[in-house]
Amino acid sequence: MTVPVVVVPPDAQPRTYLWLALLTTFVFCPPAGLLALIFSARVAPRWMAGDRQGAWTAARAARNWSMAGILAGLLLALVVMVWAGTAAFQV
Repeated sequence: MTVPVVVVPPDAQPRTYLWLALLTTFVFCPPAGLLALIFSARVAPRWMAGDRQGAWTAARAARNWSMAGILAGLLLALVVMVWAGTAAFQV
């Protein structure tokens, strides 16, 4: 098993992805969006405390949970549309 290596720029504060987490929570998939919000809220305090690695890890987790929620929401919408479309033709 390999351990991922994170290259952290020295003075670049990571994005919080708060807007993406909010979008995911309210539009696509609330459970994944809530996790993204939690990780998004951890970015700035960790950065201010000097935990650079923790801030970058939280930012990456917020982005990943947001993307997973968006993907899950779109996939669910696609399944519902296909199901509703095929159900309409069964008379």
